[in-house]
Amino acid sequence: MAGIIKLLSIVLFFAVMTKGSLQCYPGKPTVKQVKTGKQVENKPEWNVTVANECPCVQTEVKLSLPGFQTVEKVDPSILVLDGSVGVLQQNINPFSGISFTYAWNTSNPITPLSSQEHCS
Repeated sequence: MAGIIKLLSIVLFFAVMTKGSLQCYPGKPTVKQVKTGKQVENKPEWNVTVANECPCVQTEVKLSLPGFQTVEKVDPSILVLDGSVGVLQQNINPFSGISFTYAWNTSNPITPLSSQEHCS
């Protein structure tokens, strides 16, 4: 009987300790890009959606944007560019997303770099 209680205590301990880290596997938002059909300075406009498919709020979302180019200004209230890194200026609520647009001949490679998850 004491062995079962000890085992259950260990399982409960690890469940509590890993709660935050297992909520949002793999723990990063997803990025999808689609053409809007609009042209800006003769270049196609792209709509980027950074989606949170987890039950936790994602904050401090950073995106890798190597060689990012655009002829359309990205809304700084949504995304701030710092070299090849973009930082979302808003949290992403569970099961929702944030979008921004840019215009260039081809889609830019955009991938999640890091984020913080906050689970209640």
